[in-house]
Amino acid sequence: MEAVFLSNFYNHHQMPLSRSFYQMLGDHYLFVETAPMDAERRQMGYQEFEEPFVCQFGDCPKACMDRISQADVVIFGSAPEKLIRERLKKGKLVFQYSERIYKIPPKWYEMPARAAKYYLNRGRFQNCYLLCASAFVSQDYNRTKTYPNRMYRWGYFPETKHYRLEELFAGKNRHNILWVGRFLDWKHPDDALLVAERLKKEGYAFQMEFAGTGVMESRLRDMTASMGLASASLGRFHRIRYGISWSRWVFYFLPLTGMRAGARF
Repeated sequence: MEAVFLSNFYNHHQMPLSRSFYQMLGDHYLFVETAPMDAERRQMGYQEFEEPFVCQFGDCPKACMDRISQADVVIFGSAPEKLIRERLKKGKLVFQYSERIYKIPPKWYEMPARAAKYYLNRGRFQNCYLLCASAFVSQDYNRTKTYPNRMYRWGYFPETKHYRLEELFAGKNRHNILWVGRFLDWKHPDDALLVAERLKKEGYAFQMEFAGTGVMESRLRDMTASMGLASASLGRFHRIRYGISWSRWVFYFLPLTGMRAGARF
C-alpha cells in the first residue's frame, strides 16, 4: 500500500503516527511538508526532525505530485487544496484531518457562504472523508452539511509512556494548579483566574502556574491585579523546557494567617 501524509510541516504531533506508518510501509510511506515552520512555533519550542520519509514539497514538487497522485490513500491536513484537487476529481481516496473550524462561532449570515465553500472544495466528493481531531469537529462540520456519514474519530496519537503511579503521586504537589496553552481568547486562560479568585476568597492556600505565550498576556496581568491576586503573589517570567520551551508566568498564592491548607487538591 502507498500512503502519503500532507501537512504544513512535520512536528511532534505527527511524529509517533508517522514513524509507525514508516515501520509498517517502509518507503511506501511519505510525509510531504508544504511550508517551512513559522517563527511563532519555533519560539514555542517546536523542533525540526530529520526523518527518511519526510520530503519538502518545494525541493521536489514533481516527485511529490506523482506520489500524491499514485498513492492508495492520502491524508490531507493543513496544506494547499490544489494538491489534492485532481485526486478528488479522479475519485481516489482522500482523508482530510481537521481540528475545529468554528473555535470562534461565525455570524449566522456568514454560514451560507462558508457551507458552500466547504461543499464545493471537498464535501461534494464522495471519495473524501473527514478525520475529526477534536470532540467538536463533527458538530462544526455538520453545520456546513459537508461530510454526511463520512466522519471518523482521529487524534494526534502521541507515544504511550508507562509510569509507576505510586511514584508520581508520591512526588505530587497537592496544592498546585497548572494551566498550559497559548494565551488566546478562545482558549479561555482567564477562566483559570476566576477559579483562582474564588479559591482565594474561600481561604485556600495554593499555587497556580500559567505556561504559555500569546496576545492575552497583558490582559491576564491586568486581571490578576484587578482581582486582588497580585498582592498575594510573586510574579515572574522565565524560560523552562519540558521538551517544548515555554515562557512561563508563575504566580504563587502563599499560606496566610487563617488560610486553610487546600485540602481539596
